[in-house]
Amino acid sequence: MLPWYSYVYRRRTPLEPTNRNYSAGKSKFAAWFVSNCNTIGGRDKLVTTLRKWIEVDQYGHCSSLKCERKDEKKCYAMLASDYKFYFSFENSLCRDYVTEKLFNILRLDVIPVVYGSANYSQHAPPHSYIDALSFPTAKALADYLIYLNNNDTAYNEYFRWKRFHRLPGWSKVARSYCDMCERLHTDNSTKVYNLKKWFVDDSHCKSKSSRDISSFINGF
Repeated sequence: MLPWYSYVYRRRTPLEPTNRNYSAGKSKFAAWFVSNCNTIGGRDKLVTTLRKWIEVDQYGHCSSLKCERKDEKKCYAMLASDYKFYFSFENSLCRDYVTEKLFNILRLDVIPVVYGSANYSQHAPPHSYIDALSFPTAKALADYLIYLNNNDTAYNEYFRWKRFHRLPGWSKVARSYCDMCERLHTDNSTKVYNLKKWFVDDSHCKSKSSRDISSFINGF
């Protein structure tokens, strides 16, 4: 399935190896840009739990720290230069639901920590992100982030994928929409789809009240 917001593809020719230390100069731990303060997936509660062990700077309407959308480039530049991790937490925990919260951060020199119900291995290269729900507890996730923060060698492994993969520019992403539009104008056959079954019944969404999600976000 083609991701809605972008995709990652393999380079024809890998880039030359680099000795760059992606941790160098970064003085802050984790950042989170968020405007929706209370979501069904419980990401806000998960951040509250993680703050027991790590520092998280929260920007947006839900906190005192601000980085306006009109200054998006500056915000991303600040994120890439100052922070080691970014919380790419989805507001909904549904199958195949992956948004710009992952793809925009993959373009930067910071590690995205994802929280969602998608199979992220279908959307991003191995070792390019950290999947929160792959850990048994929120404490285990926090411990691993602390380990990476203190180990430059392990931290830099999360950027090795950039030698072999890259994200396309908008012109290539937009081509998919152009293809869809062209198909809609040329395919005149009648088709009937059950959108409720596709969008609701088969989405297999979970919420913060689901037993496994509740246990995780509350630190049990």
